[in-house]
Amino acid sequence: MTKWSEIAKQLPGRIGDQVKERWVNNLNPETKRGTWSLEEIDILHQAQAKYGNKWSMISKLLPGRSENSVKNRWYNGKVSERRARRKMLEGEADFRGEGSLIEGPELPEQKHEVCFKEEMNSPCVKENIFEPEPF
Repeated sequence: MTKWSEIAKQLPGRIGDQVKERWVNNLNPETKRGTWSLEEIDILHQAQAKYGNKWSMISKLLPGRSENSVKNRWYNGKVSERRARRKMLEGEADFRGEGSLIEGPELPEQKHEVCFKEEMNSPCVKENIFEPEPF
């Protein structure tokens, strides 16, 4: 177990919580960065619907994604969705035709199986999840 307060003693002006957050969110080489896969986004949507804003619990379903990156992806995704929806309602964008915000061929809807655990040592409850909601 890492003693973050001991490490913080070597870093003037920092406390253990700050050191831990910096490691988890920025320095840990196992932390995924960059574009989220469609499967990760599907899992995020379904887990958020089931668990609410319990980012720690949700991040455990997304290996390599920190609690902070999960929370940020959720809120940034919601902002993008609202912006796209507003443009569509204002007639600025056609989501299916020429000049579409979604480039390339339409992707088939997919369902992903996710394991939800009520407690860390409990058996896995698998659910087939995610069907995108229409705008």
